[in-house]
This record gives sequence, C-alpha cells and structure tokens, in this order.
Amino acid sequence: MNTKDITTVAIRSGVSTDTVSKVLSDSRRVNPSLVDRVLQAVAELEYLRDSSVKSSVKSRKVDRHARVIGVILADSSNVYQGAIAAAAREEGARQGFATIIANGRGGRARQLRNIEMFVQQHVFGLIVVSSSGIDSIPETGFAGTAVFVESHGFSLAYNSVSADNVAGGRLAAAHLLETGRRRIAFISSAFVPQSAQRLYGARAELDSAHGMSLEVIAAESNSSAAGLAIGNAIAQRDPDQIPDAIICANDPLALGLLQSAKLKDAVRIPQDLALIGFDDSPFTASTRPALSSIKLPADEIGKAAVNLLTHNSPRRQHLRFEPTLIERASTRIPAGTLSLPTP
Repeated sequence: MNTKDITTVAIRSGVSTDTVSKVLSDSRRVNPSLVDRVLQAVAELEYLRDSSVKSSVKSRKVDRHARVIGVILADSSNVYQGAIAAAAREEGARQGFATIIANGRGGRARQLRNIEMFVQQHVFGLIVVSSSGIDSIPETGFAGTAVFVESHGFSLAYNSVSADNVAGGRLAAAHLLETGRRRIAFISSAFVPQSAQRLYGARAELDSAHGMSLEVIAAESNSSAAGLAIGNAIAQRDPDQIPDAIICANDPLALGLLQSAKLKDAVRIPQDLALIGFDDSPFTASTRPALSSIKLPADEIGKAAVNLLTHNSPRRQHLRFEPTLIERASTRIPAGTLSLPTP
C-alpha cells in the first residue's frame, strides 16, 4: 500500500498513518480497538488487493489466538443480512472478539476478494452470509474455520446456519388460507435461492391443504420499485383476475405494492387483497396498512454462527431455525367487511 492509500485508510479509521502501518505489519503491537477500526476501513476500501499489502500480510505468522471475526455480507443494504451481522457482532463482543464486516455486493467475484482479504489477515474465523456460488474457503494460509449462513451450494465440510425458508413459505400460505383467501399469488425475483425455497413451501402448503394452484409473478428484482411496477400491472387486470392474496418474497416488494396508487384504486387492502412479506423489516409496522410479515430469527442465527466458530466442534453442524408469523393489518380483515367463503 502506498503512502496515499495509507493516508486514506487512516482518515477513514480515524487513526494515524503510523498506526495503520503497524496494524498491517503486525496487529499484535496495536490496541485491539484500533485494529478493529483499521481493518474495518481496509475492508470497506478493499486495499488488500494491493500486491505490496498482500506480501506484508502473508509474511505474518498465523495466529490462532487472533480475536477478530470476519463477516462477509452478500448485500449490506439487506435488512435481514444486516440484522444477522449485528447479532454476530454483539455475540462476538460478548466473547471478546472484534468483528469486521465486509460488503460482498457485486456478486461472487467481490465476495471472493473479501474472503482473500480476511484470509490474509489471519482472522480467527469467517462468517459468510448469502454467498453467491462460493462452496469453500481457500485453505492456504488460513488456520481458522468458516460458517456459511443462508448460503447454498457450500461444502458440507463447513458448519452452516439458516432459517427454514420452506417452513416460512408454508406459514405464509397457511395464514392466508385461514383468512379465506383462495386466489393466491407469489411474487419474487427469480435469482434468489431463499425466495425459491419460500415459493416451494407456499406451493406445497396450497397443494397439500386444498389441491390449489399458486400464481407465480416474476419480479425484475426484490426491490420496492419492482413491487410498485407489479402493483401497477396487476391493477390493469380484469377484477376477477386479480389475486385475493399475495405473498411477497421480501418486505420491500410488498412495500412497493402498497405504494401503488393504481392498485389501491382497484382493490381494498386487506378486504379485497391480503398482502404479506418476509423478514419483518423495521418499516412494516408503520406502513398503511401495517404489513404482515414472516419474521426470520436473525438474532439467533447471528449468535449461533459465532458460537459455531468459537466452539469449532470436529463434528459439523447444520442448524436451521424456525420463522414466525407477525400478523398485522394487511392480512387482518376488519369485522363485518367481508363474507369469507367456506373451504
């Protein structure tokens, strides 16, 4: 890393350039709280791609007593992933570890760069959240271990933690059936494995309970903008072709539907159209109407991931946590406003 790069890291982390140099050459000589700040800045700026820094870091002796955990998120703007990272940081601090969080948004290549960076820093362990086709951690120079969280296709040689997304899909569908809904649709982007599992669960619940079909609507992304576009499109349908319930693969999609003025002109929510999302994002209680959602146990997942790292049993564990239904006004029919059909 050249002088200009060191200065940039120093400014980002709020320490001197001398401290940055010491951290990159031998972090054991620096106060752990300062190491945390410098490594976080390095993660954000991705300066470990610089060959001179790689060389200096590789020259360090592997220290299995390093008290740093690296967390790699597929998308730091994702509320669920952020909650997992926050829980991991809290549990790590409770056990005396600093936690560095790196954003892998941009796909597999960037996540691999983040893994390389943490391996070079000889962190105690890695938590990889929602990986994009990454099945293992490079073994060269890495004395730690890794836990894959909400990831798919990883080697079973690693521990893993996830929510039961299939159960979440079933839970959402069962709730809508209990409120008398029969024309149910599922909205999701086609490229997210967790969404596919939620779709599978919803479809299985409808099929096993009533032999009913599920309309699947593909979104361009899992964003509120994509939800808004779909809401506008649904509003153009003939009334008898509009679903009476929609499961959204995440809360932003559902928020977009709620923001569609055209959809609100065509139907009443929840009387004519029930709406439920996933993740129980912070905004769900303040939408109008308040949004029902499937809550995923982010706190438990984040803490479990850290515990799997710190205990590191030779027997690999694959933990799965159950989601819960948070019922709010978007699926709760006001008394006397709708005559429900009999199953």
